[in-house]
Amino acid sequence: MSKLENKVIVVTGAFGQLGHAVSMEIAKQGGTGVLISRSTKSCATLYDQICAAGYTEPALFPLDFHKADEAKFDELALGVGQLFGRCDGIIHCAGVLEKLCPVVHFPPALWHKTLAVELTGPFLLTQRLLPLLQQSMAAQIVYTTHPIGKNPKAYWAALAAAKAGLENFAQVLHEELESQAKVKVNCVTPPPFQSRSYSKLYPGRTQSDLPSATQIAKYLVGLFDPEAMHQSGKNLVITQEALPTINTSRLQIPIVQV
Repeated sequence: MSKLENKVIVVTGAFGQLGHAVSMEIAKQGGTGVLISRSTKSCATLYDQICAAGYTEPALFPLDFHKADEAKFDELALGVGQLFGRCDGIIHCAGVLEKLCPVVHFPPALWHKTLAVELTGPFLLTQRLLPLLQQSMAAQIVYTTHPIGKNPKAYWAALAAAKAGLENFAQVLHEELESQAKVKVNCVTPPPFQSRSYSKLYPGRTQSDLPSATQIAKYLVGLFDPEAMHQSGKNLVITQEALPTINTSRLQIPIVQV
C-alpha cells in the first residue's frame, strides 16, 4: 500500500516550482492531489505530467487568489466535497515575490497582490475547507513561510508583513482546533532552494549548492505520512544540512522547532 493511498491533499500554487514538486510527490506516493493554480493551462499541463508518469490521477481547480472573490472559494470547497466528501490536508505553496523595493516606492497594487496570495487566500481557503478537513481521520494544514516573517528587513515590506500574519494566523487556528485533536496546523520554513525566484533576487549567485524543490517537497509531503511523528502548532525550520538525511517517517529528528 502506498504511503498516501486514499488521502486527498489540496496544493496551492501547484504550478510554481515548489508546488509542482509537491504535486508530483503526492501523486507518486499514491495520494490524490487537488491542484490549485491560477492558470487553467498550467493545471492541464501538470495533470498530463502526473498521468504520463503513471502516478495517481489528480483533480484540478483553477483559482487565482489575487482575483478570486469569496464565491470562487465556496465553489472550490463545494467541488472538493462533492468529489471526495472530505479533505485530508492542505499544503500552501502559492507565493508572490516579484521585486524588493523601499516602502516609499512600493507599488500599492503589488502590496495588495502579495497579501491576497500569501495571507488572505490561505485564510479563505482554509476557512472554506475546514468542515471537510474535520471529516478526515487525521488531517493537517501546512503553511510554507519564510524567515523574513520573523526577522523583517529593509525592502521586504509586503512579504514580511504577509508571512508574519500567516504565522500568527496559523497559531490562532492551531489553538482553536487543538481540543478537537483532528486537524494539525503547522508552518514550515524551507531553506533557500533552486528556483526562478532565487535567480531573480540574487542574479549573481550560484544555485548549485542549494537543495532542489524536489527535496523540499519530499519533506513537506512526508509530514502526511501516517507514521510521521510531529506535533501541531509548530514552526518547523528545515535546515539545508539536514535535508539529505531526512527520514520522512520520523520527522521529529531532523527539524528545528522555533
